[in-house]
Amino acid sequence: MKNYLDIAYDKNRRPVSDYDQKFVDNLIKSLDLKPGKLLDIGCGIKRTMNLFKNRNFEVFGADILKSNLNEENNNFEVKYSNFENEKIKYDDNYFDIVFSKSVVEHVRNSSNIFNEAFRVLKPGGVAIILTPSWRHTYWGPFYMDPTHVTPFTESSLFDAMKFANFEEPFVKVFYQFPIIWKFDFLKIFCKFLSIFPIPYFPMHFKKKIYPDNFNTLIRFSNEPMLLAYAKK
Repeated sequence: MKNYLDIAYDKNRRPVSDYDQKFVDNLIKSLDLKPGKLLDIGCGIKRTMNLFKNRNFEVFGADILKSNLNEENNNFEVKYSNFENEKIKYDDNYFDIVFSKSVVEHVRNSSNIFNEAFRVLKPGGVAIILTPSWRHTYWGPFYMDPTHVTPFTESSLFDAMKFANFEEPFVKVFYQFPIIWKFDFLKIFCKFLSIFPIPYFPMHFKKKIYPDNFNTLIRFSNEPMLLAYAKK
């Protein structure tokens, strides 16, 4: 039986690009992250772990799945636990940074992840949580993934961080285009593009019919994420 990673991260589904390293570099620069101990909650195939390691972070992982994928599967320390109701198997006050992308929406008891992120962070450590924006994806894309169970809006993600005792969280809509990270006003173009019902993979097709660049432009104009950042 195939698991989530086998399907969601199939090579035929993912465009080949240097986006992921640009994404990590943007987080480091825009959030002024300094190298230290970083925990990737929901690390999956460990791709993001490798990218942070490339930038001199000491990287650890936590995941709910034991994947058989070998791609980018370096010898990181990864501890497995049930995010719904178990503690992440790391000590209190251990990490400088907790990072989690596209994970909390898969968990019904998502408060456990927020609470555990707070617990394992050192005082003054930071949490970075990314999840699909329900306000932008409620019409269909959110449930394009059958394992999505908990949607978030800007306000609910803010409150989730506050409930876990994080200080001064901020939440913003995050478009996955490097040019917008440099020129924020260009996101108006994404908003304009999303007005038109242009079909795209994998929302409307089982296979790609457009070139990757065009399909990515349409898809991520319709499917921005939320980025939350807060300190312990």
